[in-house]
Amino acid sequence: MTEDNPTHNDIAELSHAGGSKWQEGRNGTLGGAVQGCAQRTNWYHSFLWIHISRTMVQADWQAGYAVKILQRKHPVLFRHMHHGTIWQWKKKDERTWIEWTLINVRNHSTLLRSGRAGALSKFLDLINEIKSTLLNFWKSGMVVNVPIVRSIMLGIIQEKCSQALTLHFKCLESYVWDFFQAIMNWAPHAGTQTAVKLPDDADDICEHSFMRIVYAMKWYNIPSELVINGDQMGIYVIPNSFRTFHTKGDKQVDIVRKEKKRAFTIFVTSTPSGNALPFHIIWGGQSSGSLPSKEATGMDKAGEFEFDFTFAKSKTSFRSHFSTQKTMEEYLDNVIQSYIKQAIKVDPDLDDDQMSILFINSYPVHTSQEFHTFIWSKYPRIILIFVP
Repeated sequence: MTEDNPTHNDIAELSHAGGSKWQEGRNGTLGGAVQGCAQRTNWYHSFLWIHISRTMVQADWQAGYAVKILQRKHPVLFRHMHHGTIWQWKKKDERTWIEWTLINVRNHSTLLRSGRAGALSKFLDLINEIKSTLLNFWKSGMVVNVPIVRSIMLGIIQEKCSQALTLHFKCLESYVWDFFQAIMNWAPHAGTQTAVKLPDDADDICEHSFMRIVYAMKWYNIPSELVINGDQMGIYVIPNSFRTFHTKGDKQVDIVRKEKKRAFTIFVTSTPSGNALPFHIIWGGQSSGSLPSKEATGMDKAGEFEFDFTFAKSKTSFRSHFSTQKTMEEYLDNVIQSYIKQAIKVDPDLDDDQMSILFINSYPVHTSQEFHTFIWSKYPRIILIFVP
């Protein structure tokens, strides 16, 4: 922008509260996505609204006449304004603004909230029930995101007004987004964290790991069904993150215990031949009392698939659900060794002393001397290879 000839984009950029200072740190890398210039003018900004308000009084609340006056007096600022824009801000046949316009003026910007609930518009009690539940959930400081809220909304709809769910309305995630904006006046807020940098020789390291597997398979005549790959990951009982929905415009967003995870660890194991081994599931805690009840929904099915449930009994954290030496020994005893024995039993070409490969991540518990000693002493026929 120049002082003598500002462009439409310049006016649009200046009209947004806070100017462009917040964008200066957005460099496209760790600072976040680069932000482009604003395309639409925020007419509610103080330096524009003061002219609009005075001119409407001067024009006796005639939108078309007011626009002509504005464009004559301030051609640069209002060259793109349309009389229909002003017309929708005022009460019909009255010389005053509608309530929502005044709210936008006080906030110096347009609020997303429209009050329209789409397919649920006919069910006002249901909307109020959902809104009240979400507000209580939000006030508790828990993370608010689309998957969680969709589950909450579906539960309320099915219990209170199941007829609202039809072939044409299934409360999809897209609807939840609209509900956030139109009813709750919520917008997404997010934190940032440093990205993990790959080493320059990452490709070489991966190739070396791959060749170790190839060499071991060739040298010890290991079939693909005994090349066992295990990977563990945390599963959130209640999803948690640094991202939540909050009132639009708020700068301070607090999340209760955002650093704490309500989760368990699942160890998923498979082979190149397509075999999937039973899940090894680790819960936090110090005793079997931390495990799901045997009467819990789905436990019968889990038993049929021979899922292995255990508790971490961590020495460093009472609530930790991460793998420990205890759980790794149980993983080898209950999942890996059981599978190897069965694979050897059904294949007449395999001997009882058949070698196998366990390909797992380089987590501290996996690379510890204690775990290596356990493998070498109890399962010497298992070759341990690490994912880079």
